[in-house]
Amino acid sequence: MEFYVKQSKTELSQRKLEGYLKLAEVIQWGRMHPVKFSERFLGIEFL
Repeated sequence: MEFYVKQSKTELSQRKLEGYLKLAEVIQWGRMHPVKFSERFLGIEFL
Protein backbone atom coordinates (compact mmCIF):
# COMPACT_ATOMS: atom_id res chain seq x y z
CA MET A 1 0.00 0.00 0.00
CA GLU A 2 1.35 3.44 -0.95
CA PHE A 3 0.44 6.81 0.48
CA TYR A 4 0.61 10.11 -1.30
CA VAL A 5 2.04 12.90 0.84
CA LYS A 6 1.09 16.31 -0.44
CA GLN A 7 3.93 18.81 -0.44
CA SER A 8 3.46 21.86 1.71
CA LYS A 9 3.77 25.33 0.23
CA THR A 10 7.34 25.68 1.51
CA GLU A 11 8.63 22.45 -0.05
CA LEU A 12 9.79 22.67 -3.67
CA SER A 13 10.39 19.88 -6.11
CA GLN A 14 13.87 19.25 -7.45
CA ARG A 15 12.77 20.28 -10.95
CA LYS A 16 11.44 23.61 -9.68
CA LEU A 17 14.65 24.25 -7.73
CA GLU A 18 16.75 23.55 -10.83
CA GLY A 19 14.56 25.95 -12.83
CA TYR A 20 15.04 28.68 -10.26
CA LEU A 21 18.80 28.08 -10.28
CA LYS A 22 18.94 28.41 -14.08
CA LEU A 23 16.91 31.61 -13.93
CA ALA A 24 19.22 33.03 -11.27
CA GLU A 25 22.25 32.20 -13.44
CA VAL A 26 20.71 33.99 -16.44
CA ILE A 27 19.92 37.03 -14.31
CA GLN A 28 23.48 37.13 -12.93
CA TRP A 29 24.89 36.83 -16.46
CA GLY A 30 22.63 39.68 -17.57
CA ARG A 31 23.91 41.85 -14.74
CA MET A 32 27.52 41.18 -15.75
CA HIS A 33 26.85 41.72 -19.49
CA PRO A 34 23.93 44.16 -19.80
CA VAL A 35 24.51 45.05 -23.46
CA LYS A 36 24.74 41.43 -24.62
CA PHE A 37 21.74 40.55 -22.44
CA SER A 38 19.63 43.30 -24.02
CA GLU A 39 20.63 42.28 -27.52
CA ARG A 40 20.01 38.58 -26.95
CA PHE A 41 16.90 38.51 -24.75
CA LEU A 42 15.15 41.81 -25.47
CA GLY A 43 16.05 42.09 -29.15
CA ILE A 44 17.44 45.62 -28.76
CA GLU A 45 20.42 46.35 -30.96
CA PHE A 46 22.91 48.93 -29.77
CA LEU A 47 25.32 50.86 -31.94
